[in-house]
Amino acid sequence: MHLLESAGIILLLLMTILFGVKKVPYNSTGFDCMSLDNTMPIRGILAIIVLLHHLSSYYLEFSFISPFKHVGYIAVALFFFLSGYGLSWGYQHKQNYLKNFLIKHILRLYIPYLICVGVYVVSIGIINRSFPTLSDILLSLIFLGQTNPVGWYVGELILFYIVFYISFSFTGKKRIIVFSILYCLLIVGLLLTPVKDIWTKSIIGFPMGMILYFKRQQIDRLILKKYILSIIVSFCIFALGVLVKILGEIHVVFSVKLCGNTISCLGSIIVLYCILLKLRFGNKFLRFFGSLSYEIYLYHVLLLTILISNSFIKEHSLVCFCLVLTSTILISYVVHKINVLSTSFLKRL
Repeated sequence: MHLLESAGIILLLLMTILFGVKKVPYNSTGFDCMSLDNTMPIRGILAIIVLLHHLSSYYLEFSFISPFKHVGYIAVALFFFLSGYGLSWGYQHKQNYLKNFLIKHILRLYIPYLICVGVYVVSIGIINRSFPTLSDILLSLIFLGQTNPVGWYVGELILFYIVFYISFSFTGKKRIIVFSILYCLLIVGLLLTPVKDIWTKSIIGFPMGMILYFKRQQIDRLILKKYILSIIVSFCIFALGVLVKILGEIHVVFSVKLCGNTISCLGSIIVLYCILLKLRFGNKFLRFFGSLSYEIYLYHVLLLTILISNSFIKEHSLVCFCLVLTSTILISYVVHKINVLSTSFLKRL
């Protein structure tokens, strides 16, 4: 029964992704493959993958969707990749982009996260009849506690924002040097912490987004000159990374595992960009889902925890997936509207 239900999930996901996809010639008038309009559906796809990753990792480990257990870090790397590209684009196209940059961008992330931590504390306390400890709540406020297991993503994104802001306060080659130094220091700092395994898995994504933006013409020429070969090579890079990662896990060698994570993320980023160069994603559902991706990321694990406490739902993966997806969309939509209102209010202050 699990096999049929899980196959249904994968089929539904594929149909959703492929619906509305169109082939577009390179440099087609009015089409930018990395525009927000074309990448928003990608964010929707990545949000679904992260949801399936946690579904298979924590609750349905032996179901047919268990392959999603191993690709969560890649989805996060692609989120970081899109963020790095988006910030670089904003810096080049928006006047006074760095003015109040940290305040605007950090508050936009942290206020919804803070509210989410409060919801987690109350909800988990009611479900377990035992509230998280004060120390764990306080650690969660700085993205280190277990009250919200996806808080690390928010913390790492804020660190990227800080590195970006400091680096782009400089000009010319100094900017590149400062970013390289700060990025290396960030990696070294994370490697010295107990959370190094989680926080360093997808760290390559953000700088790759920046590199793509500033070297896009050269990269486009390189890929389009041998497009099929580029796709094959990128898949080979991905496969090599997965192999190295597996070897690192088998022999319990963190450095090998980290190397594998980095290589596989790099391969995935190249694959995604090759696809975006040729295809336009016009799926309105995925675009809507992508617009809620941050709220989905924050709340889906909580909803999984609540729903999975029911034994019937836990035993039926398709029912669980549909309920989690529906409830996550509803909650995320409401929270998103609140976030938009609060953001517009802060802008008027």
